[in-house]
Amino acid sequence: MKEKLIAPQIMRGVAAILIVIGHATVLVGSAAAVELFFIISGFMMMLTSENGLQRFFTKRIIRIIPLYWIVTAAFVLFVRPTTFTVSYFIKSLFFINWNNPPILNVGWTLNCEVRFYVFFWLSAKINRKFRGLIASSVCIIWCLINYFFFRGAFIVPSMPLAFVFGIAAYYLYKILKDRLVKIYHKIICGCLIVLSAVAVHTNFVDQLVWNVNAGTWSLKRPVVYGIPVLVIFLSMLVIVKKGTSKPVRAFAYVGDISYSLYLWHTVIQSLLVIFFEKTGYVVTFPSTYRFMALTLTVSLMASHFSFKYIEKPLGDFLKQKLIRPKKEKLSDGSASPDLK
Repeated sequence: MKEKLIAPQIMRGVAAILIVIGHATVLVGSAAAVELFFIISGFMMMLTSENGLQRFFTKRIIRIIPLYWIVTAAFVLFVRPTTFTVSYFIKSLFFINWNNPPILNVGWTLNCEVRFYVFFWLSAKINRKFRGLIASSVCIIWCLINYFFFRGAFIVPSMPLAFVFGIAAYYLYKILKDRLVKIYHKIICGCLIVLSAVAVHTNFVDQLVWNVNAGTWSLKRPVVYGIPVLVIFLSMLVIVKKGTSKPVRAFAYVGDISYSLYLWHTVIQSLLVIFFEKTGYVVTFPSTYRFMALTLTVSLMASHFSFKYIEKPLGDFLKQKLIRPKKEKLSDGSASPDLK
C-alpha cells in the first residue's frame, strides 16, 4: 500500500494561498511558495516512483493538461480576447514558451514542471535506483542551459534547483521517518518552521532574491528561498502525521483544490479588476488588503466548484478511459480479467 502523507497536501494549500496573496498585494516572501510547490513535486515524484513508473506520463497529463487548457481558454475568452496570436496560444497550451510567459502567466511554472517530469522519467529509465541522483544532475545542467541561453524577465535560470531540494527532501525523509518522534522533537521542528518563515519574509532576503537593477529575479533565489522552505517542509513531515483535527483537514482540502486555485485565481483577479473599473473604481497593484481578501475568497469558492465539478470528474473519466486496471494474478499463475 502506498504511503499516504498529509503534510504535502497541507503545504500545497499554504503555497497556493500565499501565491494568491502575493499576486494581489505586497507580501515579502510570498514568492517562495513557488519553491515550495517545486520542492513538493520533486519529493512526490521520488515517493510515487518507488515501485516503478507505471503509466507515468498518462497520469501527469490527466493531472495537469485538461484543467490548464480549460482555464487558459477561459482567460482568453473573458479577459484577453484580442491580445494573442494563434501561434502564441498553441505554444502556451503545449508548454513550448521558452523565454516568454504563456497566455495564462502562472503557466510558466507548469513549463518547468513538465520539463522536470520528462527529465525525471528519463532518469528513472536509465537507473531507477539512482533516479534521484541522475535527475538532480540533469536539473543542474538544465540550470546552466537556462542561465546561458534563456535568461529573461519571466525565467529564473536557477529555478530547477528547487526540484533538487525536493529530491533531497525525499532522501532526508527516508532517514527521519522511522525515527521515534518525541515532544521535544516537535518543539524543535516548530521553532525551525517559525524561524525559516520569518527569514523568508524579511526585507534582507527580499533584496537578495530580487535584482533591482535588472528588474529580474536573482540567481540566488532558489537557494535563498529553497533552504528555509526545505526546512519548513521537512519539519512539517515530522510534525504532521495524521489529518484528524479540523484545521489540518481544512488546509489539506485547500491542498486538494490547490491546482484549481493556482490556475483560476489569475482569471478571478482579472475579472474583479475589470468589474471594478466598470463601476469607476480603478484597482492598482499592489492592491489593498480588502481587494486581496476578496480575490482570495472568490478564488477559493471558484476553486472548490472547479475541483468538485470539473477537475475531479474529468480526471476520473479520463483515468477510466486511458488507464487500464492492473490484472490480478490467480493462484494458477494466470491473469484475471481487468478489474473494473
